Amino acid sequence: MRLVRKALIPSVLFLCSLVGLFAWYFTAHVRGELVAHVDLARGHHNYLTAGLPVAWYPQYAQILKGRFGIETTPGAGCVVSESQSRYIEGYNQVSMEAAKRRFGRDVFRESAIEASKNWSQLTRGR
Repeated sequence: MRLVRKALIPSVLFLCSLVGLFAWYFTAHVRGELVAHVDLARGHHNYLTAGLPVAWYPQYAQILKGRFGIETTPGAGCVVSESQSRYIEGYNQVSMEAAKRRFGRDVFRESAIEASKNWSQLTRGR
């Protein structure tokens, strides 16, 4: 009887680990949402980025931080897994909705348009 129990322990641990990994992977969006809610409750307003940034990204980040107090934080680099993408999507969904409620408009779109226009004017003038 003890031998059967000893043989079962590694199998049960392996199964629990496997279930935990699947749960972690498939809950990425929800985890992103939860972390965003915690950050907002602590007074930290962030927007996660991923991939290669556009040329006008530094000015975009500066506008968000300077005018609206919203930090831009890298959520992933150039190679983004599906799980990372879903996490970032969940996080930003909550963050963007909170900013829209607070400021009454889409400050992310507004900032992107302004930064893009400024970048175009700078590059045309060269």
